Amino acid sequence: MKIRLSIPIAIAVCAAAPAAAQTQDFYRGKQITVAIGAPAGGIYDLYGRLFARHIGNFIPGAPSVVVQNMPGAAGIRAANYLYNVAPRDGTTLAVSLNSLPLNPFLAPGEVKYKSEGFNWIGRGDAPAHLLYTLATSGLASIEDARKRDILTASIAPGTSTQMYPAMANAFVGTRFRIVSGYEGSGGVNMALERGEVEAVGANSWTNLVLTKPDWIRERKIRPLFQMTLRRDAEMPDTPTLVELATNDLDREAISFLVRTEEAGSYLIAPPETPADRVDILRNAFSAMIASPAFLAEAKQLNFGVNPLDGAEMQRRIARVAATPDNVVQRFRDAILTKP
Repeated sequence: MKIRLSIPIAIAVCAAAPAAAQTQDFYRGKQITVAIGAPAGGIYDLYGRLFARHIGNFIPGAPSVVVQNMPGAAGIRAANYLYNVAPRDGTTLAVSLNSLPLNPFLAPGEVKYKSEGFNWIGRGDAPAHLLYTLATSGLASIEDARKRDILTASIAPGTSTQMYPAMANAFVGTRFRIVSGYEGSGGVNMALERGEVEAVGANSWTNLVLTKPDWIRERKIRPLFQMTLRRDAEMPDTPTLVELATNDLDREAISFLVRTEEAGSYLIAPPETPADRVDILRNAFSAMIASPAFLAEAKQLNFGVNPLDGAEMQRRIARVAATPDNVVQRFRDAILTKP
């Protein structure tokens, strides 16, 4: 039996084959640049370099992949570059801070992008974040943090190290006294060790495991709450701030911040990147994140792997962008209130 194609269908089939071949061959001999919106040596830089070392192995044509650190303005500089300047052909990607979806709400004058406008390629991990104190501080719970002032180290206003304690003060009545100006996670931890403060406003569990493994192993710190929607398996006895809130609006305001931070460690591509190349990059990311070589190196680095595919990331970021105004305002009021 012979199958006959109509002339228009036959032409379409013949045209599709070369187009598909061109798509698959686009990256051959090309170089992909991954812009990292953080300084060298930090957790975002390490994740970005991990992605760069592996993803090229899963892209047809095996392009080379290089990194370019582009720190500045809590990741905003790199995000603005990717959105407005970078080539929109799939040869420039970025890793920026997990605050990228939050920045349009906090710094609209500096932000020149829409989070939902990026093409989200995939997420490698979204570690639990926590506020913690030294185990020797005498603070055992949030109830203790309501009874007296607690000097708390922060990097700067608008960072999680400032927002977490500010939200706890506004939503659950704690008395964290925020001291800003410390240099990165190393600076706030050093302040804790020196006794300048009794608590650190925020850090990720992954970063603590990576940089302070003795604190975890010897239980030198005590988490007072975690900024997650559900309790993390590593901290089953530590309440979430969502649990501690007493009304629906406050719970939604906390959840808004948590959802922005679910971006975690990710790769994004510019707007208007051709859909076929976005598909190639998303498929490559999903294959990479499940590959034995990637998982082995992530384990060696003490990195968690809690992936989300690019399409799901795109949906979640769109949900954040559509957060109701009253929820955003409640959040803003909380983080801007002076203790």
